[in-house]
Amino acid sequence: MTTRQTTALLLLIVASATLLVACTPRDALPGQIVFTRRDGDVNVLYKANASGSGEELLYRNEDATNANILNPAWVPGGRAVTFTAMRDGTWRQMEIDLATHEVKVAEGVPDLVSRPSRADDLVVERGSVFVTEPDGKRKQLYYHKNYDGKFNVGASEASWGPDRKYVIFQVCTTVRGCRVTIAPTDGSGAVAVTKGTRPAWIGPILTPAPKDT
Repeated sequence: MTTRQTTALLLLIVASATLLVACTPRDALPGQIVFTRRDGDVNVLYKANASGSGEELLYRNEDATNANILNPAWVPGGRAVTFTAMRDGTWRQMEIDLATHEVKVAEGVPDLVSRPSRADDLVVERGSVFVTEPDGKRKQLYYHKNYDGKFNVGASEASWGPDRKYVIFQVCTTVRGCRVTIAPTDGSGAVAVTKGTRPAWIGPILTPAPKDT
C-alpha cells in the first residue's frame, strides 16, 4: 500500500468515526435531564433539555455539615425531582417542586450509593456500557478507550432514557472531568451533552389541558 493510499484510508476511518458520533444529533434528543455538577467544593442540582441546552440551576444546598447533593431522580409525571442531601446535619431524601422550586423533606430512604449501573440489564465493565438482550447476549452501547480504573474510569451511573431507546450515564476522566453522556440503543454512537454527574432522564413532559369551568 502506498503512502497516499494509507493516508486516504486513515482519513476514511476518521470520517467514519465522526459520522458515527454525529448520527445522534443533540437537538433530536427528547425530554429533560437532571444531574449534579461540581460548583466549588460541592455538588449542586441542575436541570436541562436532553440536548444539553436550557440549563437551569435548581438547588444549592447550604447545610453546614455537608452541602453535597446526590442521586437526583424524577418523580413520575415530571412535576418534581427527588434527591439526597443533608438537612440539619442528617442525610434526607428531598424533593423540589419544579413549578414553585419549593424544597421539602420527602418520604423514602436517602440514596447515598454510587453504582456502575442503575438498571439490572445495563452492565458497565471497564468503563464501557453494555445492554443484556433477551437471549442473554451483551450488546455494546459505549466503548471507553484506555480505561485504567483510577484516572480514566469511564462510564458509571447508567440508566435508561425514554422508551428504552437511549441510555444515559456519566463518563469521568481526570483530564476532562465528568460528562453526562447519552447513547442510543441502535449503536449509532454516544454523545456528551454537558458537564455533570449522576444523571437521570425523563421523556417529554405533557402539560395537562386546563379543565373546563
